[in-house]
Amino acid sequence: MEIFKDLKATVQAWERAFEAMNLGLVLTDQSGVILQVNDTARRILVDANPAGKDLDALLVGALPSKKNIPSFVEAACLESHKEEPSETQIEVETPDHRIVMIKSFCLRIDGVEGSWPSFILGASKDAPQAESLYWESLEKLWESSRSSIEILRAIPSAIFICKIKKGGKLTILDCNPAAEKIASESLAKLQGTPLSDVWHHGGEKDFLRKVAEGNQSNKPFTFEDLHTNPEGVLEKAYKIQVFFMPNDRAGVLFDDITVQKQAERVLEGEIIKLKEIDELKDNFIAVTSHELKTPLVSTCGAAEFLLTNYTSSLGSEELKFVEMINRGATRLKALVNSLLDMSQIQNGQIELAIKDEDLVAALHRVAKDQAYMLETRNQELTIHAPPSLVLPFDAARIEQVLTNIITNAIKNTQQGGRIELRVIKNEEAGEAVVSIVDNGVGITAEEKARLFTRFGKISRDGVKLDLNIQGTGLGLFITKEIVERHGGRIWAESGGRYKGSTFTFLLPIRPPGKAP
Repeated sequence: MEIFKDLKATVQAWERAFEAMNLGLVLTDQSGVILQVNDTARRILVDANPAGKDLDALLVGALPSKKNIPSFVEAACLESHKEEPSETQIEVETPDHRIVMIKSFCLRIDGVEGSWPSFILGASKDAPQAESLYWESLEKLWESSRSSIEILRAIPSAIFICKIKKGGKLTILDCNPAAEKIASESLAKLQGTPLSDVWHHGGEKDFLRKVAEGNQSNKPFTFEDLHTNPEGVLEKAYKIQVFFMPNDRAGVLFDDITVQKQAERVLEGEIIKLKEIDELKDNFIAVTSHELKTPLVSTCGAAEFLLTNYTSSLGSEELKFVEMINRGATRLKALVNSLLDMSQIQNGQIELAIKDEDLVAALHRVAKDQAYMLETRNQELTIHAPPSLVLPFDAARIEQVLTNIITNAIKNTQQGGRIELRVIKNEEAGEAVVSIVDNGVGITAEEKARLFTRFGKISRDGVKLDLNIQGTGLGLFITKEIVERHGGRIWAESGGRYKGSTFTFLLPIRPPGKAP
């Protein structure tokens, strides 16, 4: 329309300001036909070219709701015929369950008779109503006659327009209704009042210094103002943005972020409590595991002594019970050792005794230790490795890694299955590559995400294979920590269920930083 051609600066001003605040603005004629919108409104209305269309129809399509949106738009348009039109608003729920406010007001334009129905869209209760406000836009808003003042009045954030005096002191020239609410005073009483009378931080030296500097550089600044009671409980919180305009003027914008900050404090408190509980749990595990270790060593030793020296003297019933004691105590000792290792890892107390060792010899030792388990499950184990591969590592810890991965392969492979151990030397990368391959149950994508995590035991319910799965899920977690503390890496690969799996880890052939 012609009226907007004559007010191009005004249109650009409110468009820039409302885009910056992530709010949609729509101007219609007195029958609700859209005349002008900004880009945010186009996105909310899901229409790239809404001009000339009925606003109520677009709103119903974009924001399906039980509320009678057409009646709301019609009532808002009727207000434009009144001498003193009122503001109205309605709340609707978006398809993604956000509560969005649609606010109507009537825009008056100098030189044009009557007023124009206008609508603010997208003032969501679930997010801050304004993220930033460019000072250039507000400069034009301030200078562009009564039409811009009407828009300023309708902005849901509180804004004080102030005169900058010597030393950065601010005196209120104008404000919108939201600012009047914060100040608990009318505009008539606020005009000419120092901002520090309304907001106590407005007189602080640091704030005045920033205002004086910002007035020179035209750079806006933002900070948070938190109000707590004597007990330290947060009662009110604002995000405050200060922007600057010509002729020693500044705008101070207050966004109420109380709910957001209170939620953050509650969350912080819960995090602290959870950390305390986690620390208590870790301490309990460490102390209990340490206290259990000594009697378990005695129990295992006694059971092994009886089995080694008195098998022929024991009756079949007694022998069965001694073997049961030995198996249970051995399993419990392994669990206690895993818990102690986890505690040491978490507390940074695990130490490595690294020296040059033969990795292939360590692999053969571990494979020999698994001979009994392999025999009971009728599984075949083959080793493909060079005769020797010497590199720096902690022999006891790397044997622990190999034991964890090989026993994991045995447990997750059916009776009669195959397991293959491979060792190669990657001269170019300066790494030893160790792979343990099985043709067992395999790993799904969902299961792979739990590997190498604390207590990341994978359930095999519904798997149609004869498996022997026992454990806590700590073995691979400890394995990963040991490998990484050697400067290596570990990962798992699998084609999926019943397609086997491959666990691979790398160890540096030379200590970090040492030239070949």
